[in-house]
Amino acid sequence: MFTPRAESSHSQIAVDVSTELLPPENAASIIGILLKAPGVDSSIAREIVARSDRPHSLRGIADGRLRMPVLLADSASLAALPRADINRFWSDFYTRFPHTNGLIQLSGIGYSADRNLGALMVDVGCGGLCGNGYIVVIKRENGRWRIVKIVNTWVS
Repeated sequence: MFTPRAESSHSQIAVDVSTELLPPENAASIIGILLKAPGVDSSIAREIVARSDRPHSLRGIADGRLRMPVLLADSASLAALPRADINRFWSDFYTRFPHTNGLIQLSGIGYSADRNLGALMVDVGCGGLCGNGYIVVIKRENGRWRIVKIVNTWVS
């Protein structure tokens, strides 16, 4: 999903080391957005919101067999970046995390009752007016998870 083309200078992906927190006051609208994705039912949507009430470590993602190396962006490194000036934030981000194509943030994951279908939200930031949001629907088949649908939810 995030592997750049061969001619790209990006050689790794940067992932926030913890899952993204979803504000509880936005739960109803987030559930509404999730329900528009094929295969996502109310139990999956509610579980995503429930699992996104506190951060969960994603350190294990760096050990996965992915097409590109994963650079984990820890909260201290991200907190040290200047938030008041978005252009400086991204300039400093790319200095601190070179050869990446932005920052990927993942929500908690929600599963169907039979635990064979799941979904999560993915936000990708790459600049002041550069980013995308997705709902990724996954399915377990023969003991392995595979992506069955990616729904774009926002773009900047």
